[in-house]
Amino acid sequence: MSFSMQKFIAVFQMKFSAIIKNRNIIVAPLMAIGFVLLMGLLMPDEAMDHEMGLNKAGFLLSFGLSFNIIMGGIMMASYPLAEEKEKKTLRVLMTSSVSSLEFFLASILPSLLIMTIVNVALIPAANVSFSAIPVVTYLLVTTICGAISLMIGLVIGISAKDQMQAGIAGMPIMLILTLLPMFSIFNETLGTIGSFTYPGVLNNFVQATLFGTGFQWGFKELFVLLAWVIISAGVFMYAYRKNGLDE
Repeated sequence: MSFSMQKFIAVFQMKFSAIIKNRNIIVAPLMAIGFVLLMGLLMPDEAMDHEMGLNKAGFLLSFGLSFNIIMGGIMMASYPLAEEKEKKTLRVLMTSSVSSLEFFLASILPSLLIMTIVNVALIPAANVSFSAIPVVTYLLVTTICGAISLMIGLVIGISAKDQMQAGIAGMPIMLILTLLPMFSIFNETLGTIGSFTYPGVLNNFVQATLFGTGFQWGFKELFVLLAWVIISAGVFMYAYRKNGLDE
């Protein structure tokens, strides 16, 4: 499979512009910061029940990351792609012989850049000190989880006929992935299921880091993230080829 830097840059610019100009999309990462700041002011300063595995900082950071990475990530990937299909502008990429790899990377990276900036901004927004966070691990975990959300969004976007259909199809997925780690606190079965999802790994990382126990990379964490990456990327490539958008 060939790779053209010129085609990659062209698609990258188009995707980045589509995200910035679409208020329905760009509002999601901004709301993530806004909600964290607002809840930080409204919630009491006392730590939450440690038996629930939460404290205030951990809850705020987990919520902000989940909102930005899952809700924002899926929307940033699915909406622009569905809009291109709706306006028939995606046909330009087909006639330009844009490969699946060029399209894939150019669709992922603009959103991932915006997402990473917001993920870093969420640390002070949640009133967490940068010294309390292993920044390299934080960026690694959030970037991997963000990439998974974006690939899920691409699958939704490429399978939908328009933005409305993408929103309808994506909302149940976004709600389940966002709320599952929170519901896992109250139910052991949901906790087991959540541990095999990338939001579960993300939530465990935040809580382990802020409780001082430290996050340890284990086989399970690596397996879960790798499995989600491979499966979501594979499904997207299949959907891309099935829709006749490959070389």
